[in-house]
Amino acid sequence: MILRDYQSEAVRRVEAAWDGGALRVLLVSPVGSGKTRMGQAMAAARIALGERVLWLTHRVELARQAEMDGVRVESVQRLIASGDRPEADLVLWDECFPAGAMVGGRRIETLSCGDTVRGLDGHNEILSVFCRPCPGLVRVRTRRASVVCTPGH
Repeated sequence: MILRDYQSEAVRRVEAAWDGGALRVLLVSPVGSGKTRMGQAMAAARIALGERVLWLTHRVELARQAEMDGVRVESVQRLIASGDRPEADLVLWDECFPAGAMVGGRRIETLSCGDTVRGLDGHNEILSVFCRPCPGLVRVRTRRASVVCTPGH
């Protein structure tokens, strides 16, 4: 897989963090910058080492983008509903927007429907937003690490 220079650098930095012992690494990159491709490159490297990769997402469109040989792509909602807990050496989490994340130069929690934000692919209108009280947290575990999130993400 051929990556752009900035994508290769981002992947290198994530892998260096893992090599340094970090169990949870967050890759932040602008809309349209190829985060899915970067994730696929990291997944391919781990698969080549014989590791199992689980790709988690909360949207069908993102699951389709992530599909590749050797990667188990799942929605968090399905895993919660089924009780299935797949074994994985690496979990890649697609779409994580913590409070304070900057989107188009603005904090994500200040955005509203109709606002326009600039991405690498131009100006994009925000079509929907949601914010709801946290109903509780769930933990997704692998042999080496775990991630805590809300059930819908």
